[in-house]
Amino acid sequence: MKRTLLLLLALISSPLLAADPPEEVRPVPPPGVPVPDDVRAELTAGAASLAKEIAKLKTELADKPKLLALVPDVEIFHKAVDWALRYDEFFDRKQFDAARKQLAIGMDRLNALRDGRAPWEEETGLVARAYRSNIDGSVQPYGLVIPDTWKASDKKADPARFLAARARREDERAGFPGGPHEQARGVYAGEHDRGASVRALLQCEQVCRRDGSFRNAGGGEKALPGG
Repeated sequence: MKRTLLLLLALISSPLLAADPPEEVRPVPPPGVPVPDDVRAELTAGAASLAKEIAKLKTELADKPKLLALVPDVEIFHKAVDWALRYDEFFDRKQFDAARKQLAIGMDRLNALRDGRAPWEEETGLVARAYRSNIDGSVQPYGLVIPDTWKASDKKADPARFLAARARREDERAGFPGGPHEQARGVYAGEHDRGASVRALLQCEQVCRRDGSFRNAGGGEKALPGG
């Protein structure tokens, strides 16, 4: 009996021992560039300050649901910098200045909400927006490309949604003003700018989550507010 058991174990284990070792898995995204200690300290402090103010703002707007619903438009700028630091996702030293600018935009939006305003809702060009997932409560970004001729009173705007694929060295910040998605904006809004469209067309760019795709990650939720 013992000899039979040993023989079975030998037969089972031999293919495992002979198997080739697994290939090294490449991280996606790849590791970023080193962040100097002074820059890391500066950005970490800025992100922490913005996070603290966001927490206070949520309390202040507790009885103002319309303004409270716009807080993700602030939170996304904190997340952009916080996650880039946390997960080593600065891929170019130029992104250090971009992170400073994102923290500043986040604070500007926060102060505007505190004053009862949301001026980015009337901006044109590429406007970074965000919503809170009803699957996991996370804040997720998207970009709206607003034609210069569009007005907030236009009730006939045609929405167009684009699922923007990630490059290996891209994260959610790709859809922020100045990012690669602004530099490669779709032709639809451009066609409207040239007068080729009768009605305003709003281009929406959603950036896929890391775990596969936007649909897989949020398939059971409304993709965008009102979607």
